[in-house]
Amino acid sequence: MSKTDDLWTIYTEDDAHWDAMIGSLSHHSVYQSSRWAKHRFDFGWTPYRLVARNSSGHITTAIQVLVKTALGKSVIAWSAGGPAGDISALDHSILLALREHLRSRFTYLRIACMRPTSVDADLNLKQNGFHHVSAPIGAQASLMLDLTADEPTRLDRCSSNWKRNLKRSTKHGSIPFVWKKPVAREIAAAYTTMDDYKKIASTNITKSEEEIQSVIDCFGDDLVFVRCNDADGSPLAIRAALVQGDQAWDFIAVATPEGRKHYSSHAVLWHMANECAKRGVQRIDLGGIDPVKNKGVFDFKQGTGAEIIDYLGEWDISFPSWIRGLASRIISQRV
Repeated sequence: MSKTDDLWTIYTEDDAHWDAMIGSLSHHSVYQSSRWAKHRFDFGWTPYRLVARNSSGHITTAIQVLVKTALGKSVIAWSAGGPAGDISALDHSILLALREHLRSRFTYLRIACMRPTSVDADLNLKQNGFHHVSAPIGAQASLMLDLTADEPTRLDRCSSNWKRNLKRSTKHGSIPFVWKKPVAREIAAAYTTMDDYKKIASTNITKSEEEIQSVIDCFGDDLVFVRCNDADGSPLAIRAALVQGDQAWDFIAVATPEGRKHYSSHAVLWHMANECAKRGVQRIDLGGIDPVKNKGVFDFKQGTGAEIIDYLGEWDISFPSWIRGLASRIISQRV
């Protein structure tokens, strides 16, 4: 595509048209969906959508940004998982379109590109005025679990240790099941138990009851919950994935201290993967990984046979350019 073809405009069609359109583009993400926008709106973020068209008027690239304003004239915009489509369309003109629509004086945009990294895309973003973020908010790599094969084949791809632990999870009489009516209060409580158990002083991994309830309300049946209980009916482990089309995104993962002893995390992840496969999901993004700082989680996810994906990562751009440093620190505290 020639750069002269790109023209960023605000997208004004309804949610159904938006979801169908981004679903037709490459590298679409659930975090660019209308349902995710509704969820984040509950926590003070206002969604705006922009598209780039070629000279024939066809949409080649689409992005949903979540915006917070300060003092009426300052805008901080965040886009997780964007854009969908041809990333070469991303340049300073997207910032201009957003500024003109919001009539902002100061504008900062950060994009978390959850697509595989490439030399061409990296160079294109740099040439178009974007800066690679040195202190990103999210993880810069993930693991993709392929679900296109049958279960025996997928199980054969798992490491011997992972298969052994999955087998161990069945010895305690606790069977994972699809949790059709999830209760946010129970999930939040389980997160708190796990948080206390891990004693992570510098990182709060807990999701609040309000956040969990919002996601449940916004995604409905497209949030696949799997649960494993102890003999008293209390949760040992809970896992949930956001489903969009033929892909799913691992979203909730919690295990109590007792659940860890019984390898319940293996049981719920495997059952969730099977449930997603029944729904036609071809792959699950198992979420961020850090082989150095969180090797245990990395080993657990990689043991499923999932493939490592290095993301293109987080990039930002601002007007005027001098606000970039300050705005970058502010957005890191708010997302």
